[in-house]
Formats: sequence, C-alpha cells, structure tokens
Amino acid sequence: MYNYYEKFRPEEILVYMRKSRSDDPTMSVEDVLAKHWSILSDWLAQNVDGSIPDENIYREIVSGETLDGRPEVLKLLKRVEDPRIKAILVVEVQRLSRGDLEDCGRLIKLLRYTNTKVITPQKIYDIEDEYDRDAFERELKRGNEYLEYFKKIQNRGRLQSVAAGNYIGSIPPYGFDKTFVMDGKRKCPTLTLNDDSKVVVMIFDLLTKKKTGPVNIAHRLDMMGIKAPRGSHWTHQTVRDILRNPHYNGKVVWYRKKTIKTVEDMEVHVSRPRNNDYLCYDGKQPKLIPDDVFQEAQEILNAHATRENHNKGLRNILSGILYCECGRSMNMRNFLQPDGSKYSSARFQCPDQAYCNNGSVLADDLLRIIYTAICEELNRYEIKANENTTQKESSKENTISLLAKQLEALEKKRISLWDKYTDESMPRDVFETLKDKCEKDIAESKKALDEAYRTDTIRVNLDATIFSFKQAATCIYDDTLSPEEKNRLLKAAIKKITYSRPRPVRNKGKNLKGVHGGWTCADPQITIEFNV
Repeated sequence: MYNYYEKFRPEEILVYMRKSRSDDPTMSVEDVLAKHWSILSDWLAQNVDGSIPDENIYREIVSGETLDGRPEVLKLLKRVEDPRIKAILVVEVQRLSRGDLEDCGRLIKLLRYTNTKVITPQKIYDIEDEYDRDAFERELKRGNEYLEYFKKIQNRGRLQSVAAGNYIGSIPPYGFDKTFVMDGKRKCPTLTLNDDSKVVVMIFDLLTKKKTGPVNIAHRLDMMGIKAPRGSHWTHQTVRDILRNPHYNGKVVWYRKKTIKTVEDMEVHVSRPRNNDYLCYDGKQPKLIPDDVFQEAQEILNAHATRENHNKGLRNILSGILYCECGRSMNMRNFLQPDGSKYSSARFQCPDQAYCNNGSVLADDLLRIIYTAICEELNRYEIKANENTTQKESSKENTISLLAKQLEALEKKRISLWDKYTDESMPRDVFETLKDKCEKDIAESKKALDEAYRTDTIRVNLDATIFSFKQAATCIYDDTLSPEEKNRLLKAAIKKITYSRPRPVRNKGKNLKGVHGGWTCADPQITIEFNV
C-alpha cells in the first residue's frame, strides 16, 4: 500500500468512475460503477474523515475514446480549475483517458499547473514531481496502446462476422428483430421478421406498383395510423431509407457510414458520410423483398434523385439552438436557382410543419428579434456588474485573506490542544470543552471562506457572461465570420431558443385598401434560455 502522506478534506476530492473495455463484458455499466465505488469507498474510509459530497462524484455512462467524447470528465476537469479542489480519486490512471498523445499532454498540463493530485488505491501521483509525472504519463500511454490493439482485433472480428452473413448492428432495421442462431457451437447474431415487415412490403408495393412517391407514402402511412420507426410521424427520408436498405433483400452490409477524420485549421474533424462503396454480403435472415422488386425500387429512386449538395459546411447559424414549439429543431431553407443565385429570402421553418401548424419566418426578421433580446440581456448584466465597485472588490480580497489566516490559526490551535492533552498537561473535561469550541470556530470559518470564494466566483462568471453576450450580439451581422464561427459564438451565450408563430390566415373579403384576398400574419414569438 502506498504511504499516504497528505491529508485531504472530503470537499477537496473529486471521484471519477468509468466502465472500460477491459472490464468484464458480461457486467453492465451500473454493475461496474458499483464495483468501483466499493473499492474507492474502502480507500476513503481508511484515509479521509467524512463523506464525499454527491456533487463531487462523477459517473461516466456514455464513454468515448477521447476526452472530448466524455461529458462527465470534461465537467470534472472544469472543476479542477477551482483552487479548492486538491485531488482526483480513480480506480486506475487509465480511467481518466486512453486517448492519444494530445489528450495525454492536455491532461498532464491541466493537472500539473493546477497542482492537482491523482489518487488511486495503490499510489498517489503528484504531477509536479518529475518521477510521478513520468509514471503517470507511462500509464496513460500504456492505456492508449491497449486501446489501439483492442480496436484492431475487434475490427478484424467484425469484418469476419459480417462476411459470414451475421448482423452485428446494435439496432435492427424496421420490420426485423435481432436474434441469435447456432452455427455449430457458435452463437451468431441474425434478423427475424416481425409484424412491421408487412408495412415494409406495402411501402415497396406502393412505390413499384402504384408509383407513389416517398412523400405521399409517408402521408398515407400517417393517415393509416401506422407508428413511425422514429418520431411521431413518418417522413419522406424515413421511407427512402427503408427503400434503399439492402437488408430487406437478404443482404448484410458494413461501412455504409464510414468514419472519416479530416484536418481543418489544425483541428481534427470527424464525420460519417454515406459511403457508396460499402461491403455487402448474403445474410442469414429471410429475404423479405425479391431481387426484381428491390432492383426496380432502386431504379425509380435513382431516376428521381435530388440534386446533390456539394457544400457540406454549416449554413444555419442557429443550428442546435433554435427549436420549434413542438420540440423539433428548426431548419434554415435557402431558395436558390439552378445557377446558385437566390430567388427568395431565406426562411426558418419546422421540418414537422404539416403537423405542428407553426408558420415559418424570414431569417432576417428572426435574427433581428434575437439581436434585440441579446442586447437587452447584455444591458441588464452590465448594470449588475457596475454595482460592484473597485472598492468592494478590494474589500472582498482582504476578507478572503483574513479568513484564510484565521482558519490556519484555528487549525494550529487544534493541533496545540491535542499536544497538551497528549502530554497530560490538560484535564480531559477542559480539553473536551476547548476542543468542541475550536471545532465550532473552524466550521464557521470554513463556511465564511467558502461563501467569500463563491461571491468572488460569481464576479468572474459575470464578466465572462458579459463578454460572451457581446460576442454573440456582434457576430450576427459580422460578414467576415463564417457560419460555423457565428454558431459557436451564439452557442456560448444562448442555450436554447423556442419559436412559435400561428400560421398565416387568408383574408376573406376586402381589406382596408378595398382589395380582395391577402394574408393576416401574426408576429413570431421566441423564448430564449441564456447560458448564465
């Protein structure tokens, strides 16, 4: 057992747990995390007085290969920036990261310059120490080497399984259930038909025999009350995906969406575009759609293929921010001529507009409303920030310094009381009275110091919020910024925008000018949730 040389308070330790590929595959994530918590609890019981606060315990449910793919570890590393956090407790170093050298360096740099220890039940790593830092780095590299080896042999096994006709996808196609069959002594995953397979046959019949397009097929399925595979309604894209899926023709495929990594502006971007050159093998599942029908469906779809969009970059600056009142993410629609020129202004609209009955809005009108709302919120926070004068800030710093010195003096006093009691120079009843008073004073000092730190953090957060609001407001009409940059700046200030607008109503009779027809349009309404 490693010699424990430093005493930590419970509120100074962050606990991190994560299921790894090296864990028993038969154990669920919850079972693995419970096992790890049992190990860490034993260590805490032996070395720390008190229990760890719930907000200091992080459990990674969704795990990625890199730090950016793990939301919980990112929250934990953000907490490490707080000087009150002294250590991170994990089962083993490799639980923090098994990423590449970039992730390794990023983690070491953050822990080193925040003076944060990494505690495992076997050893405590002081990243500021040269030898501990070297041992910590070697552990991370060993984890990355194991991960790369595991991925290589796992991918080789997947390719062999697909070539044998097995279905190794996690979610079965619509109309199928995933099951297992015995091939000798081996248990092989495959697909079996369920009741929804009749809907798949009907979709192919509507296209090939009745020449009904995907849009009308989707409307017809909704009118028949057939539940969609995803969402509350059928869409033309869902119908297209079914019509183009080779699994209904008795095939199994792999790499239909292959992960592609590219480098732009010195950053690695990951995408999964549709791959036309995918692997296709005869599957073990029953052939639901005959070859001639499936081939005819492909010819019809290819004859009515839409124009391919070669510009794959982001165009909607409100992507991931703007949502319709019905809950769907809103799209920005550009109206372009075949030569690329605009014939109408861009509009924001709900993709489920036929069912939610919210009208669309001109992009310029909506951006103007959002700009006004950001400016109003910015003005409110600037007024709040001006209330804190320089004199108050100086007084706050003095208060923190005095409270820290007071707490240090009380800690020394507590040690002195124990020394006197140990030397038998103080009666027990007197010692108990003085000790209780000292413990009470220490608790009050800690509470006051935490409150002072909290108000100081609020001021820092206030300045950061004002800065993000200013950037969000100015970026909307800054033509020098790309849509990706505008989207990033807006997301820093805005969490979510909820949009609603009743559909325009056609007028019956004459308007004020004595002209028949026309439309009555309601003003768009938005509710903004800011990141504060």
